[in-house]
Order: sequence, then structure tokens, then C-alpha cells
Amino acid sequence: RQTFLACTGSNALVAINSNSDEIIAIRNGSPLVVGYADGEQFIASDAAGLLPYTKKVHFLEDNEIAILTKNNIEIIDIKTNKKKYITPTILTWTRAATTKAGFNSYMEKELNEQPDIVQKISLEPEHAEKLAEAIHKARGTYLIGCGSAYYACLAGTYLFSTIAKRHINATVASEFMFQEDFIGNKSLIIALSQSGETMDIIDAVKRAKAKGATIASIVNVEGSTLWRISDLPIPCGAGPEVSVASTKDLIAKLSHLIALSYGLAGMQNEGSIVLKKAALETRRVIFNKKRIVYLATQFIKKEHIFIVGRGLSYPATLEIAMKIKEISYIHAEGMAAGELKHGTLALVEKETPCIVLAPNDETYGANIAAAMELRARGAIIIGISHTHNAVFDHYIEVADCGPASIIPTIVVGQFLALAIATKKGLDPDKPRNLAKSVTVK
Repeated sequence: RQTFLACTGSNALVAINSNSDEIIAIRNGSPLVVGYADGEQFIASDAAGLLPYTKKVHFLEDNEIAILTKNNIEIIDIKTNKKKYITPTILTWTRAATTKAGFNSYMEKELNEQPDIVQKISLEPEHAEKLAEAIHKARGTYLIGCGSAYYACLAGTYLFSTIAKRHINATVASEFMFQEDFIGNKSLIIALSQSGETMDIIDAVKRAKAKGATIASIVNVEGSTLWRISDLPIPCGAGPEVSVASTKDLIAKLSHLIALSYGLAGMQNEGSIVLKKAALETRRVIFNKKRIVYLATQFIKKEHIFIVGRGLSYPATLEIAMKIKEISYIHAEGMAAGELKHGTLALVEKETPCIVLAPNDETYGANIAAAMELRARGAIIIGISHTHNAVFDHYIEVADCGPASIIPTIVVGQFLALAIATKKGLDPDKPRNLAKSVTVK
């Protein structure tokens, strides 16, 4: 206790008493969760790690001490030194959800789960209705996230603008402190996170909460820190995501944002229809992934890959680039197609692979024009589109699903990244230097 009180910053400490077989744990900022079972107790930094042993857990709050013995867990408030009586949380995830289920990697398994996740969200309008009501009441709404979750936020700004005709801000959580002067007691923060423990997101939410803002969240781990401090937590519903690279959680968040955008516009049924189309198209993309795997063989020795698109496809380019970087270690850059002339064209050489996203929307012509510019510099053009075009050297079809086309489009990129990593003999589940939950700044 004295050692912990002397510590500064965020930390989680676990000590074993060799004389009594007690395990003593305490946290401030960094996540810890204890698990209850008959004749054995557990502690981990992530609830998914406990699923093979128990579903009954307690997420430690800041300044709580947990004393674990074989038959009991005692929770004590470090400030008052008094025992706390806890009602454990029962996890809804299944043990089977944390296995590979016959797939070569967790990532491959999680990619294949995505059609069912999108389909399920298309049938759950109540979550979108709750968030839509909060947005209507707010004076200023901010989407915040990190990594893939931020790209979902960015996609949300396009969705809200084009479908609901609403302006909503998107900010990287680590940069939120530089914009918080605009936050007041009528502001709404919608925080997106897989783990619910990302330090930059938790810090941003606490800052906004201190200014009186309402906090909503779309979070995959129910009971996590973000879940507990949110006024309106919405379950992401992706299930346990074991692979470090976020895939199905991102697709689930996009599905929620699409449903929310249509809900804000009073078109819930239309939102459900496009999500069901996206679920079917995602299933078809997965079934026909041999073409994607073949293309991966063309990329394994490349140093650079560029992905371009406009409008809603722009955040998709960023997400596809991130997946390629994360697990194949190839430099990949996603960008708005209109920005090619502002520097990137100088990097395009003969046979540089360039992926062009050209969905069936108002951006199609401009995206094809960008493909022509790239091809004129010798680039190899991989078109992901609803229709073939003569400028494409390689073509992967993604049928038109309206705004929800972003979902199967990103899934193509996910499978491409997985195939490249596999061809290079890399472990897609454990990319170097990266962690599943970023619990430090």
C-alpha cells in the first residue's frame, strides 16, 4: 500500500506473497480485472484472457486493492482502507469465442466473423435510436478515437453529413486536449474504443466530463473503464478480438455509425437495408478471396503501396493502409485522391502498386481520373469497385451497397493485408512493437 501511494502516473501492480500464497493487486489508470471461480481466482489485464476459466469478473477501479486467495477475492479501498462489497460482472462472451476455431490465425477467424456481426447490428435499431436522441439534444457532438477507431470517427463525419445532414466533429483522442476549449455542459462526446482502456481516450473523456459534457461510447468490452465512466455506453457487439490488428471491431463500429446516420435522418429502415446488403456482400467477398490472395503474391517484395479514394472512401484508404503496415511491414499510405498532386506523385515509380477505391457514388469519376494519373506514371492499378474499368490492371469487385459499401471495401483490404503477411511468413496476430490495448500515453 505504501509503495503504491508513492507511485506517480498510471500504473498497475501485482505482487505475490510467497509466505501465504496471496496475490495482491492494485491499479491507478492501467487496467486490471479479477476473475472468480470455485477453488481458484484469477487476475489479468484483459477480460478476454479469463474466458477459458470464468465469466464472473470484477474490473478494478482506480485505487482499489484486490487480495486473491484460493477461495476468495477481497476488494479494499486504498484511501479509506475499508472493504468493498462487489457484485461481479458476468461476461456475455463465450469461451469458444477466444479460440482459433480451426483457422490459421485469430485474425483470419475474426475476418470471417464480420458478415454475421454486420447482419446482427442491422437488426438492433434501439442502439442507434438512443444515440440519435442524445445527438438531437446536444449542442456540439464530437467523435473521438485512436487508430482504427479514429478512422471510424472520420467515416462518421461523412456519413452524418451526407445522410443525416448533420455536422459532427472527429478528433484523434490524443489531440483532444488542444480542442477542449469548445466543450461545455451541452456538448456530447461519442468515444469509440475496442478495449475501453486506451489511455488517450480515457484521458479525453475525463477532461470532457469535467467540463460537464455528456459521454456516450461505442465500446467492445462491457465493464471496461470507458464503459463505466460513460453516461450512455453502447455495446459494440463484435465479440472478443484477440488479434492485435483491429478488424471486426472496426467493422462493427462502422455498422453502428451507418445505422445511427440513417436513424438521425429518420430512415431507420433504409439503414437496416444497406447494412444487410453489406453483410451479404462481405460474405461474397470472403467466399471469393482467392483473387485477393493471388494479388498478395505480387506485393510481397514491394516497398511502398498507395491507397487512394475520395469522400467516404478516404477513411477507408487510411484503414486499409494501416492494416498493411501493421501486419506485413510494408510502407502503405492512404490518402484523399485529390491530394496526389501535393507530393505523393513524386514517389510513384514504374510498377508501384496503387489501390484505387471507386465505389458507385459521386466520387467515381474523380477516382478514375486519379487512377489514370497514377497509371501514366507507371503505377500498377488495383481497382476496388462495383464495375471494371480499362484503367485497372487488376480488379476486385465490391457490389454497390450505398454508403455501406465502405464495409466490404475495407474487408478486401483486410484480407489483402492478411495474405501478404502470410506469404511473408509473418504472424498476423502479433505484429512487432504493437500491443492490443494502448494503456500508456
